[in-house]
Amino acid sequence: MSYLPNDTYHLEIEALDLNAGKTTRFDVLKIKIQPPFWKTGWFYSLVGILLIFSATFIILRIKKRTKQKAETENQIAKAKLEALLSQMNPHFTFNALNTIQSFVFNKDAHNSAIYISEVASLMRQTLDNSAKQTITIEDEIEYLETYIAIENQRFDNRIQYEILVDDPIDTAETKIPTMLLQPFVENIFKHAFDADYPNPAFKIEFILLEKKLLQIVISDNGKGNTKTTKTHISKGIAIAKERLQIMQPTNFAP
Repeated sequence: MSYLPNDTYHLEIEALDLNAGKTTRFDVLKIKIQPPFWKTGWFYSLVGILLIFSATFIILRIKKRTKQKAETENQIAKAKLEALLSQMNPHFTFNALNTIQSFVFNKDAHNSAIYISEVASLMRQTLDNSAKQTITIEDEIEYLETYIAIENQRFDNRIQYEILVDDPIDTAETKIPTMLLQPFVENIFKHAFDADYPNPAFKIEFILLEKKLLQIVISDNGKGNTKTTKTHISKGIAIAKERLQIMQPTNFAP
């Protein structure tokens, strides 16, 4: 009787008295077929409650993700601003002015003009790049070369350097976080070499690893990480590490 719709049914038996010609009906069984559970009121109520809870959960999750995204963007913006301020720190400005002053005292108008132009170019690049979250490796190298040329003046251009890029890397298309490497190069000029250090040199390598991972290695032949230099790690390096952690928590530790 599973094919019958849900309702109440009565099983009746009719008895025919052939002698009297009468028919007698007996109600022998009452059957009530219940509706399937998915058609019951309690099931509809349960589904309604689940839908309400699901919708509420989804809305709250979306709001949470939106809030987390906004917080991450704010952290990135804050870190970028700190990085920008770090680029234009008083230490660098003081050194730049001292170098310009030296050129003026020596009446070296030619080198003075070149140096001022390089400082102006670095400031322009810093302001341009700070508006972007990422820049191409090509632009980062251009920025670093300008910075190195300025800082190297204090060492009479004695510090040699190489910037090596693996052939498969397209420097015009591959992007990295804006102004990421400058603090590490700055640390070399601050702590790796004394004024009379013999044959000072450093190297920046862009290496393509498996699974399209980019490794950047900065090395020098300087004094190494003494206790003194470790305690003077620049704020710019700390900011760079913080930026990497904010942008991608699963990054390899820099």
